[in-house]
Amino acid sequence: RAQAAIFTPSGYGGSFGTATQILSDQDARDNKIMYDTTNNQFVGVHRLTSDNTGKYFVLSTNGSTMTVDTSNANFESSEATHLSMDIDQTNAKVFVAYRHNGNSSKGTVIAGTLNDGSVSWGSGHVFQSSGDSESPSVAWNSTSNVLLVAFKSGLANDLRVYAATVSGTTFTDRNNYSHSQNTSSCVAVADLANSTAGSAVFH
Repeated sequence: RAQAAIFTPSGYGGSFGTATQILSDQDARDNKIMYDTTNNQFVGVHRLTSDNTGKYFVLSTNGSTMTVDTSNANFESSEATHLSMDIDQTNAKVFVAYRHNGNSSKGTVIAGTLNDGSVSWGSGHVFQSSGDSESPSVAWNSTSNVLLVAFKSGLANDLRVYAATVSGTTFTDRNNYSHSQNTSSCVAVADLANSTAGSAVFH
């Protein structure tokens, strides 16, 4: 069962508050969570182990206590794996990249507008139309307002980086760069001090 708890640091240690159960009757994997400074809440995603349905949750806090505002709600109604997420704190947006197993394992990214206690999602946007996408990692560059997704292509096991601009929850493709190196996993990192820079760390 998915649970969440607040850790309060103290010196080199600290303490956890009481765990809050997010799902009461189903198991979940690939939990990702970030803090939404606009609405002072935690927003996260995971997939159900039963059918890999993409779900999201929203948690509000009061001291060391968490309250579940939204749980077991879809961001993707069919199979989604390899989840990665980032938040645009300035414009109150959340981005999730995933391998859409329900659509021939194509690389897909989706944007949602953060509300107080919930997320309003747009439609999934395919960024890898040929072959499958492995381990996509998403990063938002708030300086240049560009979304980056680093991923492994299932066609040649090479590293690729997708770039897009976003208006509301709609994506406009800008570039899809291929690096001629075999890779097993990768992480996208946005350089917020540089409006043109992003990095793809790969193995």
